[in-house]
Parts: sequence; structure tokens; C-alpha cells
Amino acid sequence: MLSLRHVWAYVLLSILIFEVHADSVAAQTSAGTTNATAERDGQHDFDPFAGAWKAHTKYLAHPFAGSDTWIEFDGTETFQKLWDGAMLELSERAGAKGPLGLMLYTYNPQSHQWWVYFANRKDGKLGPPNVGEFRNGRGEFFAQDTVNGKLMLNRYVWSQIASSPPHYEESWSSDGGRTWELVRIVDLARVSEDTGNAHPTGKVGSSDWNEPALKMYASLGAGILNNRGCVVLDGDHLDKLAKLSLRHDACTGVEEC
Repeated sequence: MLSLRHVWAYVLLSILIFEVHADSVAAQTSAGTTNATAERDGQHDFDPFAGAWKAHTKYLAHPFAGSDTWIEFDGTETFQKLWDGAMLELSERAGAKGPLGLMLYTYNPQSHQWWVYFANRKDGKLGPPNVGEFRNGRGEFFAQDTVNGKLMLNRYVWSQIASSPPHYEESWSSDGGRTWELVRIVDLARVSEDTGNAHPTGKVGSSDWNEPALKMYASLGAGILNNRGCVVLDGDHLDKLAKLSLRHDACTGVEEC
């Protein structure tokens, strides 16, 4: 039969074991909370892509054949925002009618990963998504797919997101990711004034479609702000603008005016 001393010893030992276990669980919970908090929210990684880009594309003519023959062409890539973070990319080749392909980017806020789907105009089929994330400005997205009856790994890489115009590469691996063969390269350049396309600044090439309006407002004594998109009218200047508008309304359709 156990003595009272032994009973108390067992009780104290049980309390000690419980406290050590509780401390361990608390430490693990705290570490888990810290890791969850540290997870990066990448939901808006592709926001800077929104809009139109000039694209120079190169793709390998004969992958896995020891070939170094590349086919090159110019085109445009247009990125359209969908819901928060999601993006639709349309690829067009110079001289082609309509988009040649599309990529759909969707974000999973639970796993903090992007799902990237591709479809081309030839068959309209969506392939398996490439899944991945951005780290230090470089996004890598992987998928398993079948090429000529062989199961292979596919990888998309987006880089130079913040430092310079974006750079895209696509590669395939036949050995489980130990080695990769680069098959496609795309370099983007934001559509600029030199292309002759319209811009939010109001400029087309070397001309400025705001110029006549700016001259008219300046003749009324308006102040032109630095961005050339806004003017400031007050006092007598507003009266002049009102009289000018009334005169324009009265002269509508009358040749003498």
C-alpha cells in the first residue's frame, strides 16, 4: 500500500508533467500563429501589369531536339483586371486577327498561391493550371502536363517586375525538374508615346489633342496645372466662360458664327 508521501510525490509529478506539456502546446501554437501572420499576401502581385504592353516573343522551334532555332515576332499583351487581384491576359501577334491566346491569373488567399490557366485560339481548351507564388520579385508557377504522350513538368517565370519592364520565360523538364529546357521568352515594354497610341496624358505621338482646349482656357485667363490635364478658373474668368458658352449655343447651326 502506498504511503502518503508516495501519493504526494505522484501528484506533484503529474502536475509537473501537465505544465511541461501545456508550455509545449502553447509554444507550438505561438509559432504557428507567427508563421500564419508572416504569410505574404500576394493578391495584388499582378496589378502593375494592368494595361497594354508591346511584346517581343521568341520560342524554340524544336524543343528537346537539340535545336537552337528560335522564331521571333512582335505583338501586344493586354492585361485586364477582373475581381480583386485576378487578371486576364490577351496575346496578339502583329498582323493577326484577334487574340492568339489568353492567360487567366486567379489568386487563392488561403494558400497564398496563384493559379495560372492558359488557352489558345486553336482548340480553346484550358490546360492544367500552373500554381506558384512570387518571392523577392520573381514568380514561379509549376504544372504537370503531357507532351507527345510523355508526362513532363512545365514552369512559368515572371521576373523584373519592379526594377524594369517584365520578363517572362516558359520551360519544360523531362527529368522531374533537375534540368529545364527554355522554350519561350517574352519581353514587355509599356506602350509609350512613340507608338502613336492614345494615352491618359492626352498625347498621341508628338501632338497633343488637349492643345486647342488649353489655348482657349488660357485666353480666358485660366491657370494651367503642371500635368496639363486640369485648368483653374475663378471670378471674372468663369463669367467669360459662361458668356462664351451662351454665344456658342446661340450660334449653333448658323454659318456666320
